[in-house]
This record gives sequence, structure tokens and C-alpha cells, in this order.
Amino acid sequence: MKRFLKRERAAYLRAIQARAEAEKLKPLNRASGRFATVFTAGSLAIRHKIFPWDRDELLQAILSCQLDGLWAAKTERLATDTSASGLRRKLIAHLRERRSKFMDLDEDKPRLGEHKFGSVPGYIATFKDKKWFYLTADKLTKVVGGGEHVEQLKKELAAEKLLDQRSNGRYLVQRAIFSGAKGNKGHKWVHAFRARLVKSQDKH
Repeated sequence: MKRFLKRERAAYLRAIQARAEAEKLKPLNRASGRFATVFTAGSLAIRHKIFPWDRDELLQAILSCQLDGLWAAKTERLATDTSASGLRRKLIAHLRERRSKFMDLDEDKPRLGEHKFGSVPGYIATFKDKKWFYLTADKLTKVVGGGEHVEQLKKELAAEKLLDQRSNGRYLVQRAIFSGAKGNKGHKWVHAFRARLVKSQDKH
């Protein structure tokens, strides 16, 4: 019995550590220990046919509970940190977590009039052989807010060549969003971030 309990507890701790690392979360050992105890007790009940769940279903359910709590805590921390570095983390989190909802302009650029500009979390496109994320001015404000720290963040990203900048120093640039338009009528003003920005978090 002791070997079984020890083995199940260790199995949960390994699982939460792997999932947390994959999602870049940092669980507290004490909290993980409590969830591991719940899993171990439930696993024992399943073994003796007291609890009619499958062991893997139980594992996934308890992992989900702990991970949901970690994500909620991370979101709260990001929301309250208005420093330039905190806003950078918030921006990168948006790019990472909402990327699947971005419109990929390399795959299918919408025709002018068939898509409401800004109705998606962002855009992905290749420009001058480099991959970029595009955010509208309104979308960027919703993600990081406004104020002097936002301007500081933009200045830092531009200096690192992670945010495109016009010759006059402004950060909104024109990029092609729509097809089927003459001249630059299919272009819109966006904040253009290099895709490699999402890999720069470890340095900050």
C-alpha cells in the first residue's frame, strides 16, 4: 500500500511539472503536494472500485484544476504589472496565446470589403522575407493599455529591431492587409512586431 501511494503521488508530481513547464507556469511545491494527495486518494479509491472513474480521467481533471488556478494567478499578475517589462510580458502572452486566432495573410489575404479590419486578435504576414505580427492601435491599447510605460516599451522594442518604426519616429506603419485593391488602398496602419519577439522573453 505504501509503495502504491508513493508511486501515485510521484506520478502526479511528474505530470504537473511537465505540463507547467510546457505552459511556462511555476506551481508552488506545497500546492502541488496537496493536489498530489487528492489524486493519490482518488487513485486508491479507483483501485478498490469505490470511485467509478478511470485513473487517467482523474489525473487530467486534477491537473486541469491546478493549471486553471496557475493561469488565473498569472493573468492577475500580468494585469497589475504596468512596468515596461511587465507590459512586454503581457504583449508576448497575447501573441503566444492568441496566435491561432490571428489571420495569416500569407495563406489567404482577404479581398477589400470582405473582412472587417481589426476584427481578429491580430495578423501574421511575411514582409521583406521576415515574419511579422500586426496589431491595430486599438488592439495594442486593449492588450497593454496606455501611458508612458507603453511608450517606453515601444522605444525598447524598436531599439531591439522587434518593432518596426517609420523614419519620422512613429511606430504605426502601413502594411498590406487586403487584396484586390489598387495602389495602397489595401494597406492599413498597424504596429508591426517581429515574430521572434515571442522568443525573447527569457532575456527579460
